[in-house]
Amino acid sequence: ASIKEEKLITPISKEGAIEFNNLLMIALLLTIFIGTIYPIFLEIFTGEQISVGPPYFNLTSTLIMGPAILVMSFAPMIKWKKDDFFGLMSRLKIILFLSLLVTFIFFYINFQGPIIALVGIFLAAWLFFGTLFNFFERTNYLKKFKYLNKPYLGMTIAHLGFAIFIAGITGSTLWKVEKIKTLKIGEQVLLNNYSLNFDKIKKIRGKNYIGHEAEFNLYKKNKFIKTLKPQKRFYPVQEFPTTEAAIYSRGISDIYIAMSEPIGDSWIFRFHYSPLTPWIWIGSIMAFIGGILSFSHRMFKRK
Repeated sequence: ASIKEEKLITPISKEGAIEFNNLLMIALLLTIFIGTIYPIFLEIFTGEQISVGPPYFNLTSTLIMGPAILVMSFAPMIKWKKDDFFGLMSRLKIILFLSLLVTFIFFYINFQGPIIALVGIFLAAWLFFGTLFNFFERTNYLKKFKYLNKPYLGMTIAHLGFAIFIAGITGSTLWKVEKIKTLKIGEQVLLNNYSLNFDKIKKIRGKNYIGHEAEFNLYKKNKFIKTLKPQKRFYPVQEFPTTEAAIYSRGISDIYIAMSEPIGDSWIFRFHYSPLTPWIWIGSIMAFIGGILSFSHRMFKRK
């Protein structure tokens, strides 16, 4: 009887969380496989051509990855074999509160865009605070930090990086602002809370190219921030034009300006405001470092 009890695994356990995560990953794999293969087989057997686009993959992956991220946040806190459901829920209250608070702050600052953007921010905050909570709990609020093993530290860094990555993807795809404007010198374009003044344009010449360079002064609430200088180049030898975008990055958002073609005494410009884009790179680097830290421990252990 004792042997059977030891083998018994309940859903509220670390093993249960791992199995649940495995099922979600299989479901995600099948969803992507079906979306990719179904149009091919449909064309072979019926001759009908259809395309499965980003809306299908975005919706299905969000519905599947959402629960996976929720579990990823608190799975490390769950005990092996069996854990107390109500005890676990009481520990998650502070994580839920902080996640809702961050979501509300983002909603207050930037309430435009679809509701799914707030869902993405909530999931990112949930994973971030859940990982931090577990880290501080495991290290007894850093008192036992020196005893922490590398795989767990690597997992913590990777999970924090993944949370930042999710927020970056959410902001840069669902809150981005794009405008195409035809402007004359002296005209202005508004981009989110910024204003860009088209002040001048001049001819430029490099070692192997000629072209034009525009000059935009960037302001926020009438306060000057930076001068941006997008270019339109032409390489005579290769006989092809290129666009050199001007980029302003302030850690939580990017602004891009790209020159297009002239129309009389006006020029066509493309303006992009992409919030949280730098977080994609920050999160990716953290996840990479976390992965290396975890696997390096195993590699050195084998040697």
